[in-house]
Amino acid sequence: MKIVVDENIAFAEEAFSRFGDVLLISGRKITNDILKNADALIIRSITFVDENLLQNRNIKFSYFPPG
Repeated sequence: MKIVVDENIAFAEEAFSRFGDVLLISGRKITNDILKNADALIIRSITFVDENLLQNRNIKFSYFPPG
């Protein structure tokens, strides 16, 4: 499982690495191309999510933690 995670989420790698391969990246730099082959997207409100970001991608899980 490929998990794309905003690098500014505390302890993200420790929390999610047991579920798959974690790619830490700035929330402002997450693009459609980066989400290729990703199964999960874990971001903060800084990431703009729209149809273009998720178009033709197979994201099965998205999480936007509060705060």
